[in-house]
Amino acid sequence: MQNLTSILLPQIHWIEQYRAIPPVNDENAPGAIAYTISELMDTVKKAIKQNYRIEDEILSKYKQINSFDDRQNTGRIIEFLKQDQIL
Repeated sequence: MQNLTSILLPQIHWIEQYRAIPPVNDENAPGAIAYTISELMDTVKKAIKQNYRIEDEILSKYKQINSFDDRQNTGRIIEFLKQDQIL
C-alpha cells in the first residue's frame, strides 16, 4: 500500500503545475480540501483538536458519493500519517 505522501504530492503538483480543476473541489468534496502540505497539516491538527468529530455537512456530502461506509476511514488515515511519521 502506498503511503499518504506518495499519493498526495503528485496530485498537488498536478493541480499547481497545470492549473487543473480536479473533479472533486471545494463545492462537492466530502471533506476538507487541502491544496498544499501546509493546509493538509492544518486540517489534520484541526481534526485532532476536535477529537476526529465529523461535521454533519461533510458526512452528508460523503454519503452522497460513497455507498460503502465501514466507519474505519479515520483509522486508516491515522495509520497513513503514522507511517509517514507525521503523527
